[in-house]
Amino acid sequence: MPTGWDYFGQTVDVLSRETSHVELVLAGAILHGQVRLPNSIGPDQRGGFQGSVRLLRDPAPSFQTSDDRRAWRNSAEGREWQRGHREYLLKFDGERFTSDPVSQGRYSVYIWNGFTHVSGSREIVVSDDAPIDLGEIQLKEGLR
Repeated sequence: MPTGWDYFGQTVDVLSRETSHVELVLAGAILHGQVRLPNSIGPDQRGGFQGSVRLLRDPAPSFQTSDDRRAWRNSAEGREWQRGHREYLLKFDGERFTSDPVSQGRYSVYIWNGFTHVSGSREIVVSDDAPIDLGEIQLKEGLR
């Protein structure tokens, strides 16, 4: 029975008891920048940041029951919607960050620190593969 694997819309069929060879070519813009913290955050509280870059798109429909949601997710429309999901994690070195290559589209960059309860975000557009310097992203008190 064939099963599948999907990587950003590129479907690979994986057959039982067979070896599948996949070559991934990463293309896209590398994002980089740094966080700016509120003055209330002391030097001993800096670090521990997390962040993601998520494609902005229409949300999945709402359903009355989990069976309805499961049926939609298994439908052609649901599978197509799931293929469109794109999210990249940011890598931090102190207060500076970088990303893996991000494909073209409109995204929300969201950075947070759960220990100090600060967060910040910015919308961006990636239009080609050139690196993008996001400069500083101001973090504010309170997780959003």
